[in-house]
Amino acid sequence: MTLKQQENIRLAILLASFGTSILSSTNAYDMIGFTTFLENNGLTIEDIHAFLGTLGNISLFSAGWLENITKEHKEIKCLYNEIIDNTGNLFREFGVDDDPIKAFALYVYLYRLGYFSVNHKFVYKFEMKDFARLGGVDVVLGTGVCRSIASMFTDICRNLGMSANSISVKVRNKNMQGERERLCPIELEHEDKDNFLSKVMEKAIDYVPIGNHMITEIFSNGINMGFDPTNDYLLYEGKMGRLNIAGSTGCYMTKSYVSGTIPVLLGQSNGNLFMKRTDATREVSFLEYKEIYKDLLHLMEKSIDLFEMFYLDNLSYYKEIENVARTEHSMIKRYIPIIPGK
Repeated sequence: MTLKQQENIRLAILLASFGTSILSSTNAYDMIGFTTFLENNGLTIEDIHAFLGTLGNISLFSAGWLENITKEHKEIKCLYNEIIDNTGNLFREFGVDDDPIKAFALYVYLYRLGYFSVNHKFVYKFEMKDFARLGGVDVVLGTGVCRSIASMFTDICRNLGMSANSISVKVRNKNMQGERERLCPIELEHEDKDNFLSKVMEKAIDYVPIGNHMITEIFSNGINMGFDPTNDYLLYEGKMGRLNIAGSTGCYMTKSYVSGTIPVLLGQSNGNLFMKRTDATREVSFLEYKEIYKDLLHLMEKSIDLFEMFYLDNLSYYKEIENVARTEHSMIKRYIPIIPGK
């Protein structure tokens, strides 16, 4: 089965459900003798509409998992895993495979310079394919948002043997008014800063039980900490579900079981709801974090040739993924195919 076939099946179910809704409200089916046919089979148009509605809901909420059986998803996943394996090897060669802080610093530096992206450029933009549990693929395609960035970092850390998880959190503007310190010298390029969807989410976030941002939590080497690779933040766990931003003046995010569960159930996140957390045996101060991060920056700035070689070695995988994904619609269009758009 292909992604397009699944999309067409959902479209047929939605159109049939819409059609039976019209028929049941207008009794138009009486004019074509449909009533007698249904009665002879012990059915009503309302029965059919209810069945199609249930089938449509099942199709929608299982879409993220049904994608896994499609030809395109399997092909993209195979190519993406090759990239993650090669990235793991690069990180090991760079000596950051056993240190989450170094892995974080290297990842932020590389993705912002486009070394994981087909056109050697990554832009923060609401233009994603959002393939189920393969959010990092959008980094490869060159445009994406926080869940794309965090998903790839989580995948890389897991490849390195770290216990890593992608989690959804809430970020409210009122909690982000203080000064924040970022260490990466490479700025994340943005487009669509005034995107309509982001404006709606910004206003609705206080009233809905879901998150509007995704980060990565890592439990490794006795250290439990959160990383926000989109914004280049280190996060410390605080009270009442808060994740305090290190190096800031009172800025924080919040997390909850509900906000973390929904993206996983819908297939938007590569998070693991059952991952066992380990108790921290030590805590890294922000000063220590900065020293580790900045020391690695000096080494990264001297390693551009190595990174360019990595990019060229993986370019064929990037192009193959781009070729497979090019004709596929975005996640919302795939899941609800009556919505206009790409």
